Amino acid sequence: MGKYFNNNEGATLIVVLLVMVVSMILMTSLLSLSLSDTVMAVNQEKNLQAEYIAKAGVDIVAHDIISNPGNYKSDELPKTISNTVIGEGSFSAEVRMESNDIVIESKGKVDDSNQTVTLEMLNDSSAEGIFENVIYANNGFDVSKMKIKGPLQSGGEIIAPNDYEYEVKPNEYNYYPSPNFTTPSGINLMISNKETITIDNNSEFPLIDINNGGTLTFDASLKEDNILHIKVNNFNNNGVVNIEGGKVFLYINNSMDIKTKGLVNNNNPSNLNIIVKDKGALYIQAKHDLKAFIYGPKSTITVNSGNITIEGAIIGNYFNDNNNATVEYANPDSDLDYGGILSIWQKKFYRN
Repeated sequence: MGKYFNNNEGATLIVVLLVMVVSMILMTSLLSLSLSDTVMAVNQEKNLQAEYIAKAGVDIVAHDIISNPGNYKSDELPKTISNTVIGEGSFSAEVRMESNDIVIESKGKVDDSNQTVTLEMLNDSSAEGIFENVIYANNGFDVSKMKIKGPLQSGGEIIAPNDYEYEVKPNEYNYYPSPNFTTPSGINLMISNKETITIDNNSEFPLIDINNGGTLTFDASLKEDNILHIKVNNFNNNGVVNIEGGKVFLYINNSMDIKTKGLVNNNNPSNLNIIVKDKGALYIQAKHDLKAFIYGPKSTITVNSGNITIEGAIIGNYFNDNNNATVEYANPDSDLDYGGILSIWQKKFYRN
């Protein structure tokens, strides 16, 4: 009997050992699977972070292309953007031309995880000839009292004498180019009577207000390309504005009100380009000649005074003339650099 019980105890010990071994193997396997799942989850999270960073990188570059198209001319591409830190990772990008489109390839990196996102940018060909028409209004215009030398085009109703040439066309112009500004002031520019102020660098102002007798000169001669960019929310002109030394692009966020005959641009209409933001307004209320290209595809342009001659071209959402103004089309210089107006890029589609 003693031997029997001893044999049973030995068998029990073996069974216990086997159970412990199997349990350890199972626990090790479960731990290994758990660690593997953890590593996989971490890698997936890093891959997702890298993809988001690549997407952020491609959007950053796209925004720069839209804002500064002059920096991405076809003869200057491909262009490389070196490692730029975003959050816990970084991105690098290449900008290149494919056919007539710009392609941005952004590579996001988080530790050892790498992801690539590609964005194609479409160059809107319809914008290449925005000043080929003397006057274009997306939603129509009333020029029944206006003297126009050149064709009329509109995406809406045209109120004009029967002997005027005009053409109804679909809406074509819906862009508002906006450059970066190297020296934004962020303060109101108030010019009092008999005061003279000169601006010779790219600048941004909430308000420019020129009182009667005041003089503001935009001097582009110090710029390398002789092109000056000025951005302003509201521009009220009761004084004199001079354009000197090159070309000026005046970006209007809200409204511009020209109340006197003091907007001087004697050389060429292409020297003064007034770009009015969506839903903005331009009022011309003085008896004088205005030489300028006016571009406000979603803005209202109103002429409230007679005996005005606008030499250049106008593109707006709605154009209204109340007092027998004259608009005469003037062809811009063939080699004119529009500083971003004619090179208008928009996002086409993303791909991984």
